[in-house]
Amino acid sequence: MNDGRFSIEIYYRVIAQFLLPQTVDRIMWLDADIVICGTISDFYHQDFEGALLTACPDVNCEDKEIIRIKENLGLSKGHTYFNSGVLLLNIEALRKTTDLQVIVQTAQSIAPYFVYPDQDLLNYLYSGRVKYCDQNKYNCQVQAFGELTQDQIKDIAILHYAGAQKPWFFYYIHELSKAAIPYWKEIALQGKWFSIVKIALLYGLWLV
Repeated sequence: MNDGRFSIEIYYRVIAQFLLPQTVDRIMWLDADIVICGTISDFYHQDFEGALLTACPDVNCEDKEIIRIKENLGLSKGHTYFNSGVLLLNIEALRKTTDLQVIVQTAQSIAPYFVYPDQDLLNYLYSGRVKYCDQNKYNCQVQAFGELTQDQIKDIAILHYAGAQKPWFFYYIHELSKAAIPYWKEIALQGKWFSIVKIALLYGLWLV
């Protein structure tokens, strides 16, 4: 289930209901390549409305690759493929309706078809039991930048640098990268100036 591209930790979100204390009834999962730009309390405290998790459609959910993934997994055409970088998990309901052994067996049986392992697995396990939220606000995946209006950019609460391109890569700079600048400053204050200077020099060379 792991071809080396992804760490084993990606599966923590799949089995969170078996790892967390019984006092936890919900939890929010955020990938490491995310910057919080606005309030997320309304997202966290929302009503699940009977769903096992809340997510946002993947920015590429209508692309041929995702359609092929759905076909290979046996998911219906009507299923909206969601991104697993931002999740609100209904831990209380998941404890009552899921079994760890069944999840492991299911993962092993469909692993040959995985492209995005945990994401594919979650889409397979919970199709029809997902509540969807506004992807432009709560999981704005940077690939969609060209499709966003300035008003939409101002409304972003969760900015997700999904995919291979990250804001800390010197050749990947655009308006949405500004959200990461405060964290660059924090790194500098921790004494990691050399890394920042090196990246700045590389970016300068790239511009030339």
